[in-house]
Order: sequence, then C-alpha cells, then structure tokens
Amino acid sequence: MSSEEAEYKELPDGWWKKVEWLKAHEKEPMFEELMYGFTIGKVMITPEALDIAAQIPPRLIVIRAEHPKRGIEPLTLMFAPVSMKPGEPEGEEPDLVLTLKYYDLARSMIGEIDIMSAFFSGRGDIKGNIAAAMDLKDIFDVAAGRPRSGRPSAWSLGAP
Repeated sequence: MSSEEAEYKELPDGWWKKVEWLKAHEKEPMFEELMYGFTIGKVMITPEALDIAAQIPPRLIVIRAEHPKRGIEPLTLMFAPVSMKPGEPEGEEPDLVLTLKYYDLARSMIGEIDIMSAFFSGRGDIKGNIAAAMDLKDIFDVAAGRPRSGRPSAWSLGAP
C-alpha cells in the first residue's frame, strides 16, 4: 500500500464533473448516485467485472458511506438477482456490512486507491462474510482498471 493510499483525503470541489461515467451533477453526488454511475458506467461495460458478478451467489450487502457533511449514506446491494437501493434492508440480516468514508469509496471507484487501503488504515469497518467483501473488491478493482488481487483458497470467488 502506498503512502498516497494510506492517507485519507477529500476530493477537490467539482471532482465528479471530471469523471466520464458519472452524469454531470450541479452538486456532489449522493453515494447512491455515485454507485449507480459506477455500476452502469464501469461495471456493466467491463466483461471481467460482469463475469465476477455472475459467479457470486445470492448476497445482501450494505455499504454505509460516511460523508463529512451529509453523514451516513447507506446503500443496499443484492447479488443474484442484482439490485441496488438506498437505505438498509428491513427484516433481513445482511451477509456483509461495510462502513467506509465517502471519499475513500469515490477514490476507489475512480481508480486512485485500492479500497482495502482504507480498511488497512483503520478508516473502514467490515462486519460479516469476508468472502463477500473479497468478491465486491474484485468487482471494484477490475471495473476501476486495477488487476484482481490474490486471495486465500478458503475465500474463493463466490464462496459461502
């Protein structure tokens, strides 16, 4: 992990206007908008990311993006079938809950950092199925143009 990845930093005002896969917004996008843009504009056009997503068993994942001004912006992701909606699931226990700084998530999506650097630096929290976290990391990596990282055989792609 580089020192650039280890330190937390916010992105400059207007950063989103320079991201080709993110629709132009007058103001900084909510996490839901950021994730939707990343999914449509990067994941869906990256064959390897689609291949990874196709191998993931049904999973319920909650990502809590901590924005410095707006607070927590939760998003629920479902794999097999794929869906995404703002908020947290009611009455269902997620397989995985990730809590991360908004700008770490954004920087990962635009390819500036490996998302794991935020966790290794103590800026994020993982609760639940680590294999599900690795699956999501693989999708983020290849869609953002980074190679997939190695993983222990116990946490193979799509492992329970």
